[in-house]
Formats: sequence, C-alpha cells, structure tokens
Amino acid sequence: MSTPLPDRLIVSLHVPKTAGTAFADVLTQNYGSAVAFAYGPDHPKTHPLLRQLPASIPAETIAKLEQEGVRVVHGHFSAHRYLEAVPDPARYWMWLRDPVERMISEYYFNRGRDDAENPQVAQIREENLSLGDYAAKTRTRNLHKHLLGPLKIEELGFVGISEFFDECLALTGLAPLPKKTRLRNVTRNKEPVDIDTRRVIARNNIIDIALYSAALQRVLADRRAASDTPAPAETSAGGLLGRLLDRGPRQS
Repeated sequence: MSTPLPDRLIVSLHVPKTAGTAFADVLTQNYGSAVAFAYGPDHPKTHPLLRQLPASIPAETIAKLEQEGVRVVHGHFSAHRYLEAVPDPARYWMWLRDPVERMISEYYFNRGRDDAENPQVAQIREENLSLGDYAAKTRTRNLHKHLLGPLKIEELGFVGISEFFDECLALTGLAPLPKKTRLRNVTRNKEPVDIDTRRVIARNNIIDIALYSAALQRVLADRRAASDTPAPAETSAGGLLGRLLDRGPRQS
C-alpha cells in the first residue's frame, strides 16, 4: 500500500446505486486494512466495532478505530450517526448520481434480488410494486439528502459524480481499478422507462435533484482548481455536462 493515508478518520457515505461498491474496491486497493465497512450488523464485511447501531456513534468508537489504524469508514448510513464524533464536514466523502437514474437502478436491482430478509425486496414482491409505486414510497425518496443529513455539498472533503467516475476519482489521488473489475454489483435486466414515469420520479426527488446540481458545480470547480492548464474540451464544464446529457443508458 503506497497511497498516503488520511491524517484523521474519513466517513465515506455510500448512497446505494452510486458506484459505491466500485469505490469501496478502490478504497480497499489503496488503503487495505485501513478501511472499515459499515453495512449493518449482519453483513460479513461490517467492522466489529460498527455492528451495533446506536443513533449516534460515540467518540470512543471513532478513537478505537483510529487506534487500530482505520482511516476510512465506508458504508450505508446517514451522516447523522457520525456527526457527534466527527463534526468536521471536511472529513466526509460522498458520491452522487442523477436521482432519476439512481432510483430506476435501485428498483430493478431490488426487484431482481433473491433476499427475502431485505424489507424493500420483500415489499416489491408482496405488493407487486411497479417502478412508479416504488418511487412514490416516502422512504425511497431523496436518499442523497437523507444520508447527507445537515451537511452541505460545498463543505464536504470530497464529492464525486458516478457518471464521471474516473474524472472524479482522479481528484482523490487514489489509484483506479483495472477496467475489467469495475462492473461489480451492477443492475442488470433494467427495462425502458417512459418519460411520464421519469417525471414522477423527478418530482418525488426534487431535493436530490438540487443536491445533484450543486454536486456537479462542485466537481467542476474542483477540477478547475486542480489544474493549472486549460482542461481538454471533453473535461471542461461544457464537455462534462454535454457528455451527461448525451450519454445513453449505462449499467450500474
């Protein structure tokens, strides 16, 4: 492991279906055992100190993790849980994705899972939920905001856009994964989604759409700040936004 470790523990918020699994692999490749995962008490990858689910992670737990050499905690959780022990927003990392595409990917991913213990999977099957029905559920809406909590995009230590994974990863200084290993945990068998359903999803996730817009501006500003020379056309503000608008459906 040659990548320098952060000085203090970083909290990495994994919003489902935003390339968080690929980023977890990047973290492991670069930081090895200095990464601790938090995916719930029963998940085999969850660190022993993070298997309990208190409303607020105590500062003592963070101190113990740091004493063990952990420098990044990555997983599915809200920033609220860590804010008392880690109040500095600059110690939080987050990837975001077009909220409509994220919701579509989450629905088809859960619909295709064989996991009867997962409440979302069970509800889709028991109620035979359509994509529109699923997206209308209160607990599925604005998931970026739910996990971000009171933190602001502008204050985070790192913000990435999953549609521009490589460009954003370059901002972290972390070594990328070989391309052939990146399509892990992708959603397969997605069906075409009509424009009316997409509009419904957008209306139900307007807060996340605003966050996504702020994240795009943040990434563009970070890329400009990281470069002393004019960016190539494909990585300029117009180039990145043009690629986002023109891109076809992607697996994720």
